[in-house]
Amino acid sequence: MTGMNRPRTLQMIEERTTVVSAAADAIREAIYAGSLEQGDRIPQVSSGKSLGISRGTLREALRELQEQGLLEIIPHRGAFVTSLSPSDIVEIYTFRALLESSAARKALEEGVDGPSIALLNSLVEQMDVSERFGDLRTAVDADIRFHRFLCEKGRNSLVVQAFDSLSVRIRLCMLNGLLHSEGALPEAEDHEGIVAAMANADPVSAEEAVREHCLRALKTCLRRYHYVKRES
Repeated sequence: MTGMNRPRTLQMIEERTTVVSAAADAIREAIYAGSLEQGDRIPQVSSGKSLGISRGTLREALRELQEQGLLEIIPHRGAFVTSLSPSDIVEIYTFRALLESSAARKALEEGVDGPSIALLNSLVEQMDVSERFGDLRTAVDADIRFHRFLCEKGRNSLVVQAFDSLSVRIRLCMLNGLLHSEGALPEAEDHEGIVAAMANADPVSAEEAVREHCLRALKTCLRRYHYVKRES
């Protein structure tokens, strides 16, 4: 490969990667908005046309979403939005309880400063305001950011990576229940207790508060799962 051809080749690769990512973002947004629901098949021909991309590019975008856990690709049948079963939800939230409770304890052992507590409080307020105005997407976004920040403060990159991988399914679970039933964000009031324990620099209380929050959220998500199934 000549010196002149190499930059052009790299540019083409970058451009294609950008198009694939944009397509994946559009499909992800449709799932999070409820336009595509759990178990729905992705119509590849119409999706490719509406996004203005080739079928090959669309398939790459679908594989990216499959790797993130948002889609299931079944040979000779197509791509479907991931359907979470009760056992999936139990696995997700019990793992969350272990991961995030230990992260909260580690965060306090490392030290949590005033600006960090202020940020956590602002996210709690954002959840509350968004929920009161019926903006469930923003409320869920703030919830995910709250819990990711706890993981970040533990200063363990593997914990953050695990949370990022899990958060796609957490969001899917939360939005599926909230978009089809009335009620508050799962155990939203727990967040104030978590922040209080963090502000008091109490690792044991913080660890317990996060664990209990995740397990109560598990019960809420399971109740909403059965509600959605009854209504469908």
